[in-house]
Amino acid sequence: MVQVAHVVSIDCQGQVDLNVWFAWLRQLYSPQTIETLTTALDYLEQYGIDHPSEFAQSRYHQGVVMAVTLSELHAEPTAVLAALLYPLTSASIIDDESIATQFGDGVVKLLKGTDKMLALQSLQASSAKELDPAKVNGLRKMLLAMIADVRVVLIKLAEVVCAMRSSKQLPQARALTLAHEIMQVYAPLANRLGIGQLKWELEDRAFQWLHPQDYSMIKQKLDMRRVDREQYIANVIETIKSNLAASGIDAQVQGRVKHIYSIRRKMQQKHLDFEGLFDVRAVRILVRDISSCYRALSMVHAQWAPISGEFDDYIASPKPNGYQSIHTVVEGPQGKSIEVQIRTFSMHEENEMGVAAHWRYKEGGGRDVSLENRINWLRSLLDWQAELAQEDGSLEVLRSQTVDERVYVFAPDGAVVDLPKGATPLDFAYHIHTDVGHRCRGAKVDNKMVPLTYQLNTGDQVEILTQSQGKPSRDWMNSDAGYLVSSRARSKVQAWFRRQDKSLFLQEGKEQLHKAVKKAHYRNVDYDALAARFSLRKADDLYVALGAGEIKLPGVMRQLELLYAPSRDEPHEPVLSKTTSVPSAQPSSLVIGGVDNLMANMAKCCKPIIGDQVVGFITQGRGVTVHRAGCQQFAKAKERSADRVIAVSWGKHFTGRFSVDLHINALQDHNVLRDITALLAAEKVVIAGMRAQSNRRRQLDEVLLTVEVHNSDQLEKIRQLIQRVRGVMEVKRL
Repeated sequence: MVQVAHVVSIDCQGQVDLNVWFAWLRQLYSPQTIETLTTALDYLEQYGIDHPSEFAQSRYHQGVVMAVTLSELHAEPTAVLAALLYPLTSASIIDDESIATQFGDGVVKLLKGTDKMLALQSLQASSAKELDPAKVNGLRKMLLAMIADVRVVLIKLAEVVCAMRSSKQLPQARALTLAHEIMQVYAPLANRLGIGQLKWELEDRAFQWLHPQDYSMIKQKLDMRRVDREQYIANVIETIKSNLAASGIDAQVQGRVKHIYSIRRKMQQKHLDFEGLFDVRAVRILVRDISSCYRALSMVHAQWAPISGEFDDYIASPKPNGYQSIHTVVEGPQGKSIEVQIRTFSMHEENEMGVAAHWRYKEGGGRDVSLENRINWLRSLLDWQAELAQEDGSLEVLRSQTVDERVYVFAPDGAVVDLPKGATPLDFAYHIHTDVGHRCRGAKVDNKMVPLTYQLNTGDQVEILTQSQGKPSRDWMNSDAGYLVSSRARSKVQAWFRRQDKSLFLQEGKEQLHKAVKKAHYRNVDYDALAARFSLRKADDLYVALGAGEIKLPGVMRQLELLYAPSRDEPHEPVLSKTTSVPSAQPSSLVIGGVDNLMANMAKCCKPIIGDQVVGFITQGRGVTVHRAGCQQFAKAKERSADRVIAVSWGKHFTGRFSVDLHINALQDHNVLRDITALLAAEKVVIAGMRAQSNRRRQLDEVLLTVEVHNSDQLEKIRQLIQRVRGVMEVKRL
């Protein structure tokens, strides 16, 4: 059965009868554990008796109350030991090394885990305002994700319970802030873990601070009739016990204590006043098996008439979270309503220990599978008192069942940000706002400067440093550099460069073409018509393609010459032609399906050149696209539409220059770029583009080089020359 009653009394000053407590401990733990706890208690008294805590009591008394609270939950002994020592380490009165020497590394690990939960302090609410619901939801997820050991939660909850028990000695503002945190974070967390004993106490104490008038009203109404009510319930219990025994049903019947906050919540949910509540008077019947549940129900309904609309069978139809019980309300003696719950002993234990996920049906909200997995994992650890003592590897087995895929970090305002595992401060910046990401130039984690490639951990507090006129770096897009992990952030950077590049390319292309047109003495040029020669919709598209180097200026000027008459002083009607330029090459002798002089263009994916084996694919509206044999894009297109494939070959007089991309891997710390450019200059090879980036993981420099060549023979010669450059490891054509 679940332990719900206090067995060790604690007075309002936090004083504990140590003899009573140790008598209780001896029922739970081994003599060796008792000896260790005794040593820790002496240690706590030596260093903590003269140090006041933030909760208006000494560190000594704080540690004792926390340890007593956990022992009443039958907590694993190391957790009780850590609770005793936590007030000393949280105030840095003693260091981790001293604790490890005296009590072992396991205790230190628990204490560090509890310290990690101090991030909650950044979410302290004001006395007049509750925490933002979105922040709270993120915070709960973060807590459940960051806790690798459920004992850490218990220690933190014990600290909060200790604080609220001495809340009358706290400043009002601090007590109200703590009460808000309890209602928004700690009580729901205790509820999610099935720790009802702590949940009820926390809710009642917080409710007393937040709504003192409502609390006093309900308490007064309960106290006014307490003796009568207790006697009434005692008589009901005796009647039920007698009837169950007569029916041969082995059962336990008990009165069900209704806590003040739960009464108020029920009044709000059902829009009732105190007198209208059914379950102020409540009993619970525990039986051995399911059939006995229904037999007991029949007996209760035979004794007292059930109230219509107040019956729920969660055994036949369990709640989505697995909760099982029969609930009914009957009209008892003197016409007073009584709530009766009927369940088996095992159902009761599961419900009380959290297996039924009590929090979900009470708090509502959508289903989150990954969060449910984590919660189930945490709940399963609540059975450690027997299992962990027998199986050292049980924690690792349980950890292996849940793989964390997210990290939860704090923004400076206390909001919890959900990011993919491995996320960096730059991912965080783009999550906050696109402009913050663009202007990001540095980051602090827990007030310490970190590189933008730093991998965030759950519980980190992140601050982004920005420039007023900052912009993204192209290095951020390099996956090997480790700047960005989230696809959301990467897409925002890509979109920025697309906008910037398009604007820049448009301006550059427009200036190039207009200058060349003016120099060639063309007037009144229809640039939209010229763009159409390249299967482009408008002139701006032509400018962008020209500025980006996708189309070369000589090719554009040749099309302009074909479009207009030789006379350059007056405009002429366009000359009809079946050919369209292939950038940097003359297509007139390209043989397509046995016919030359047809509309064609070179595929940008594989950039074929003279000497390559080529194939053609008939496109819609752009003629035939020429690919290199073996091109993956062509293979995909062929798979979709094999009927569009057409034979293509180079004509005898096909001339021109082709742009080709080469990928070069070179050792770092060598003057590779200088040597390559010098080599190509000596060979009179035009460099159309060059981009270099460092691959830190592979310890290499990667160079993307675009050159203009006449044919595959020249390309191979260039490739071999570059391969011989000192420091170059590999050269391959893309």
